[in-house]
Amino acid sequence: MGISVPIWLFIEPLIFAGFLILLRISAMLISLPGLSGGAFPAPTKMMIVTFLTVFCYSAMGMPIVPAPSEPSTAILMLARELILGAGMGLVLRMLFAIADVAGSIAGMVMALSMAGMVDPATGEQTTAVSSLLSISAMLLFVGMGGHHEAVRGLLYNLELYPIGGTALIAFDVEALSKMGHGLFIAALQIAAPIIMVTTLINVGLGLMARAAPQLNIFAVGFSVLLCVGILLLDTTLFAVREAFEARVPTLAEDMNVFLGAVE
Repeated sequence: MGISVPIWLFIEPLIFAGFLILLRISAMLISLPGLSGGAFPAPTKMMIVTFLTVFCYSAMGMPIVPAPSEPSTAILMLARELILGAGMGLVLRMLFAIADVAGSIAGMVMALSMAGMVDPATGEQTTAVSSLLSISAMLLFVGMGGHHEAVRGLLYNLELYPIGGTALIAFDVEALSKMGHGLFIAALQIAAPIIMVTTLINVGLGLMARAAPQLNIFAVGFSVLLCVGILLLDTTLFAVREAFEARVPTLAEDMNVFLGAVE
């Protein structure tokens, strides 16, 4: 007589391997603007995560990872996947932060910081200029194939750090700080035209206030700064495009540049 083996023993390693990949993808996508907000439908989020999980699992050759018998080992595996996904999502979030920071700076110098609004994608308070640049950044990201690069970076990450490992993941602080510094400099460069022109206008308005004290300089200055800022928004949008053109092609490598396993 043959020995009957429960079918669960064959299915369980496949399900556990797919669950590990799902955790890594979920931790990465939760940092993306739009997907992390409550305005994005939850069923659509689950559909995207499920599709990417099946795609990556098939691309990896459907590896088998038996579920560990010890809870501590399982916790290490789950924590490792979450850290890897969060690390990749951090790079994606920092890329979109270029437009967010540049828009916040531009809105402040344009005297639009008081015109705050709630961003439906993130649920946070933001300015109109920042929302405009954020939406433009998302459109540029998709138009330049950034989502393809993100999937390549995910597959590359799965190749570098296969699922089922228990080695802890560390962040290269120097590489991370260098990347953050470069992104902050890029945001300042994007907002630089508006900053320079509005600074000169504020100096001129200050001289006018000294020469003609009876002039309502606040009403005049608000209108002038707003009109000039709107005229200079096209240069800001072109600068955002140039920044994304320089960073999107190398996104797959940047997503894994500061991750490393602890020996």
